[in-house]
Amino acid sequence: MKQVIMVTQWINILLIVSESWVVFRNMRKRMHYYLFVNCMSMLLCSTGSLLMFFVETEEAGFISFMLSWAGKVGVVVSMFFFCIKLCESKLPVIITAIESGFAVITYIIIATTKRTGLFYRDFRLVKDGDLTILEYTEGPWYMLWNVTIVAVILTCLIM
Repeated sequence: MKQVIMVTQWINILLIVSESWVVFRNMRKRMHYYLFVNCMSMLLCSTGSLLMFFVETEEAGFISFMLSWAGKVGVVVSMFFFCIKLCESKLPVIITAIESGFAVITYIIIATTKRTGLFYRDFRLVKDGDLTILEYTEGPWYMLWNVTIVAVILTCLIM
């Protein structure tokens, strides 16, 4: 099973790099910039997930976790801005500023979750055969982040 997941992750990374190259070569509008940032965010997320297969310590697991979450937060924000440009929507600047600020605060909370317990109350690496799994208990900010993702998706659908 581990090999199937690893091969899938490597294929995913290669496809993202290929897509990034195509987007980068054809960048002409701000919309393309957001799409490129999205590609880079997906690359961070996939790389962090792939690194989880190779971690031996909790500290290494936390670093790959941080890399993966940097990508996840970036994907949400970049897709939000991409949708705004694609739909030529005129959302108030305050909404985009709030979303950007919330994403930055969320990543800071993720980075400090070991001390604060706001994003994950508790987490640990567990070896399950060949696989290394991150087991966690969700914190209050984790739920707030998920609500935000739903709001962003609904906003994009409405636009």
